[in-house]
Amino acid sequence: MRFGLFCKSFRRDVSRVEKLVASIERFARGEMSCVLSVPEIDRQLFRDRIGTERVTFVTDEEIVQRRIEQNWRTQQLVKLYAHRLGFADTWLLLDSDMAFIRDFSAADFVDADGTVPLVASRLLHVFDRYEKELSGYLLGQHDLRTLTVEEARTLADASRPDRDIPLLPRLLGAAGWPSPEARMHRVRATFPRTGPELFYLPTAVWTRDSLQSLETEYLEPRGLRFEDLIHYSPWEAVWVGEWEIRRRLPKRRPSEPFFLHFISDAAIERARAAGFTTAHFAARYVGLQLAAGHQNIEAF
Repeated sequence: MRFGLFCKSFRRDVSRVEKLVASIERFARGEMSCVLSVPEIDRQLFRDRIGTERVTFVTDEEIVQRRIEQNWRTQQLVKLYAHRLGFADTWLLLDSDMAFIRDFSAADFVDADGTVPLVASRLLHVFDRYEKELSGYLLGQHDLRTLTVEEARTLADASRPDRDIPLLPRLLGAAGWPSPEARMHRVRATFPRTGPELFYLPTAVWTRDSLQSLETEYLEPRGLRFEDLIHYSPWEAVWVGEWEIRRRLPKRRPSEPFFLHFISDAAIERARAAGFTTAHFAARYVGLQLAAGHQNIEAF
């Protein structure tokens, strides 16, 4: 199974991507493709700053097959359509403000039998919001109760069919809609299931099979595209995660996230004051995500 890394970025984050690529060059072990998608207008900037030894550059326009504005929603579309590149069978989705902190290889993300972890946690791995729980996890005081494959497969409610996305929101667009957070529940309602709320970020691990099946088994029979999913509920990782639960995790297993996310300077400072070091994080994660505005801090 071919494993790769994929990141969508743009010129404002070029210095952050330099740090990400430097961490890949330092810690990656074994062969893996590393694909970076940027707007066509930014490609030369990234090539000049980062080089092409480790990274294969593609453009957003190549992936989506049209010109797009640069915003949070179109970033999700680039990620969803990236499977059409055929660059890997399984890949780790990276953001510009991430960096690896220890050695890693394809074996961290693909089991020996070809099973691929699906990040699906009861706890959102954002230090700012769950500091007490994550501190205990980092210190080895307790483990998190990750769903087993058997538990996850029982969540899909076969008695209720997949719901169709209503036509009206597709026509109206996003104007006047509830906030993105208020629309998150629509994903689970589309693919009805039982069980707890699950978090599919940070650092989703996606497969080409998953994205292709979402397109061919759900979207295409209804005349839909990924754009319709994002208009209806702009949470790409939730769509893919809930779809995998719906189809009962073929060759997948639930997993805790591979990165820990810090949103604020204050959370970084609290973690430092508590004595956390890179060694603590590396025992549980392969990398850290420092919110883009806060990477100027030499955190740990």
